[in-house]
Amino acid sequence: MSKRNVTPDFVLTRAGGIMPNAMAQYVFGWVIALERKFLEAESFQRQRHYAYTELKYRSFRPLTVSILGLGEIGQGIGRLMKVAGFKVVGFKRHVADGDSEQFVESADRVSSDLNDVLSVADFVVNILPSTSATRGLLSLDTLEICREKKPVFINVGRGDVIKEVDLLGALDGEEVAEVFVKNLDLQLENKPMLYPIDWSNGY
Repeated sequence: MSKRNVTPDFVLTRAGGIMPNAMAQYVFGWVIALERKFLEAESFQRQRHYAYTELKYRSFRPLTVSILGLGEIGQGIGRLMKVAGFKVVGFKRHVADGDSEQFVESADRVSSDLNDVLSVADFVVNILPSTSATRGLLSLDTLEICREKKPVFINVGRGDVIKEVDLLGALDGEEVAEVFVKNLDLQLENKPMLYPIDWSNGY
């Protein structure tokens, strides 16, 4: 009998529906920490410094979170952000008739124009998979459009959506303000990273 015809003695299944909430909470946690300046507050507290003026914060209502990828996880992130009061713009490579209604709970609008989605962002959240269409989708040139608003980039998708050299170049050139990454392309290959990373700042 071929091994292919042997019935395994275990059950193989996918954990559907678990990740959207967990990933949404992870992203939301960082957004809240940044907007409400929790890390700075802790630092001032350790210094016993009353930093009332330094810790002033802005309302969520005028801020836009741009989500690259509107699968289950992207929609979960969008729902939480909308409930918290952020404007949410979703990026989808192909926008079909009826998408506005389908994604109404997770995005205020959906666009297939990457420049449009990036240009309005205060936060860019990438949740795209690694495919031939998404590898290198973001670059230093692409992020130039972010220079005016200087969004925070949070990557919880695959690392190869942008090269490390471009990501760090965007930080140095102030196209983006801060970066929080879960995956980097060279880490996926278990290779040492070629570029200096400031681990104390979370990237």
